This record gives sequence, structure tokens and C-alpha cells, in this order.
Amino acid sequence: MASTETSTGAGSFRGFREPTKARWPGTRRRLTACVRVLPDLVIVGAQRAGTTSLYHYLSQHPAVLTSSRKEVHFFDWDENYGSGAAWYRAHFPSRLRVARLARALGAQPRVLEGTPGYMYHGHAPGRMAAHLPDARLLVILRDPVERALSAHKNVVRKGHTGLSFEEAAEADLAWIEDRRAVPASGAAPANSAGQEPRPFIRRGLYADQLEVLFQHYSREQVLVLSAEEMFADTQGVCDRVFAFADLAPRAIVSEKVHNRSASRGGPNAALRARLEAFYAPANRRLNELLDRDFGWPT
Repeated sequence: MASTETSTGAGSFRGFREPTKARWPGTRRRLTACVRVLPDLVIVGAQRAGTTSLYHYLSQHPAVLTSSRKEVHFFDWDENYGSGAAWYRAHFPSRLRVARLARALGAQPRVLEGTPGYMYHGHAPGRMAAHLPDARLLVILRDPVERALSAHKNVVRKGHTGLSFEEAAEADLAWIEDRRAVPASGAAPANSAGQEPRPFIRRGLYADQLEVLFQHYSREQVLVLSAEEMFADTQGVCDRVFAFADLAPRAIVSEKVHNRSASRGGPNAALRARLEAFYAPANRRLNELLDRDFGWPT
């Protein structure tokens, strides 16, 4: 499967413009890549579940250094991964900067990046484990129906599809049902026409994705959060992350919600009921996998 989400079909599914060659973040960073660190705290998913807000909340901590951009897309996009580890390192602070901050704080800083595709694309966790075996990973999950709706609104806003949510959801449900089984994350084969719909629905099958992640990282290295809890108690959730990352407690100054989708619109009642019924078994599996209840329909 292609490493970025595209649709090769005609009509309303218009793919993202994919890079044909990975772009270096800048001449200075390219020349100094060898003296830069790799991240040790990575937000890996889920898309449209609050990853941007979480990234900005955590970046307020004085001991958190961030990547040159939030989503580096090294492990999920083949074009970037093929550019090598030096390309990835170029997005992060220098060892000297990390050492200076450690001396000033009297504590080891964390280096953060956040690419929500890492959890969804099945090939990414193995690549991550090869380069970042000791990293601590953050996962934030959202009611899968609301997540799908938000993802569709975001794609519409960017002008990447002319399909209604109902049309897009039905296309992805048909893609799944035609295969007579829920496909593994990122692993669905192309149909006979070579047309694969955007995975608005598949991205909400969290248990499948976490099971792949747990094949490469121990449970102790992965902290799974709830978007609903984060937006209800931002400070409380950030406190959990700081403790998980061995960082001192810190008050969050700004609790602004970032990258929020427009609130208007939603699926019709019949489709919402169908999606809730579709996700119910997957939600039950998720609750059992993590031994917690996210409060979504099961």
C-alpha cells in the first residue's frame, strides 16, 4: 500500500499531492544532521483525535524540545524513509542544545515529534522500533464515529474530496465489506479497478493498530489517552503524560484547542446508527485490550 493516503481513481476522490523527493528542512539542518538527536517521545496517533493540541500542550513544558515541524512523516512515508536517518535527524535539536538545557534544568529533556500516521500504517511501528527502540509513545483516541466525521471535514476543507460524508463512509464500508473481513491497518489490497477510498472508517479500528504497535513496543512504553478526557481535563491528562515521560509537573498555560473542525453538520441518524453498530465489536476489543472503558458504543 502506498505510504501516503491517495486515491488513484477518478471522480471526487482526489489524492494528496505526494512528494516525489523528500525535502530537507534547510541547509543548516542538513549540514548538521550528524550532531542532532533523535526523538524519545513520539505521538503516533490517532489522526483527528487531538494530536495537534496534545503536541502544543506538551511543548509548553520547559524540558520538552520539539521537531522542526509537528508531523515529520519519516516512518510512514516511503519517500521520506528512503532518504535515510540523517534526513530524519535534521528535524531535531542538536546534542549541544539538549545538553545545555539539561544542565540548566538539572534534568534530562525530552525530544518530541507527532505524526499520527505512525500508528495506522502497518509498516511504521517496525521501522520506528529499528531506529527508536527506547522511545516512549503517546496514543490519543477519539470516538471513532466522531473521528471519521472530523477527518472528512478536514479533507473537504482542504479541497481533496467532493464527496459528502455519507458517500465517503459508504465507500469505505463497501471496501471493507467486499473483503468479507476487517482489513489490517494499512494493509487492504487494491480492488480490481485499482481504486481505494480514503480510510475514513478504517482509521477508527484502533485495536487492530494497537496490536501491531504492541508487537514492537512493550505496553510500558505506550501511553494511551482519551481525547474526550483530554479536552475535559487538559491539565490532568498532561500531568499523566509528564509522569509517563519522567518530567516534572508543570502547569499548562494555554489550553487552546488546535486544528478544530467546524462543528456544523454530521451523519444522518441511519448512518450514525450503522457506524456505531459497525464499530461496536472493535470498541469492545479495544476495551478488552487495554482493560478500560472508553465510553463509546459497544
